[in-house]
Amino acid sequence: MSTKFRAAKNLGNLILFVKIRKKSSDGLTILINNCLEAVSVDRVDLSVILNFKFLIRNSIIGFMKITSAEFIKSAFAEEHWTTDGLPEIAFLGRSNVGKSSLINSLLQRKGLARTSNTPGRTQSINFFLINEAFYFVDLPGYGYAKVSKAMRKDWGKMAEEYLLKRRELRLFIQLIDSRHKPSELDRDLNEWLEYHQKNALVVATKADKMSNNQLKKAMSEIVTVFPEREIIAYSSETGKGREAVWREIEKSL
Repeated sequence: MSTKFRAAKNLGNLILFVKIRKKSSDGLTILINNCLEAVSVDRVDLSVILNFKFLIRNSIIGFMKITSAEFIKSAFAEEHWTTDGLPEIAFLGRSNVGKSSLINSLLQRKGLARTSNTPGRTQSINFFLINEAFYFVDLPGYGYAKVSKAMRKDWGKMAEEYLLKRRELRLFIQLIDSRHKPSELDRDLNEWLEYHQKNALVVATKADKMSNNQLKKAMSEIVTVFPEREIIAYSSETGKGREAVWREIEKSL
């Protein structure tokens, strides 16, 4: 069986698989188009098609099935960044907003991303490899008053270099504490993402800490501050919002 024939057969199976389950999201359309492009050229990379098949297979359950998740490295400078070219999802937010808890909740892995009772402790860019296919990237928290100004400046420079230069980035997830109005730093980050035309999602954490009426009011205030963004209320304790966040991640991949 020729390489081209095997590729075409894989593509046919992909399309049939999607049609049977009546999936028609933009993300799946992009995946199929990429497969078509791979088959139409003389040089066919079967591993690319098989990877698309893996992503589509996992998308039918509502959100991606996690088969593996592991901490890879902490980066303190550009030369420490990963170099394998896999897509990345970045998590940004104020210190103590719940980034580590959100990552652990999304992956359903206790203790993978370390939580700390000391806000501002995370000083590196941390890479977590998911399903051997893409990365979650946890960036240093910002805005903690007890950290020295010089250290905050260094963190800001490191994070900005990564956010500007990193071509592998597919989605920026900005975390906001749902119990409080977005701070000036929160607004500054969102404006920076908008100015640089970054694909971003706002996740309002700690949604379980309020009553339904309180959460509804809080979400209304956040929407007023970030009218152009998709905003999802999330609870790492109950899993509220988990499926919605995964849908946005899948779209970006």
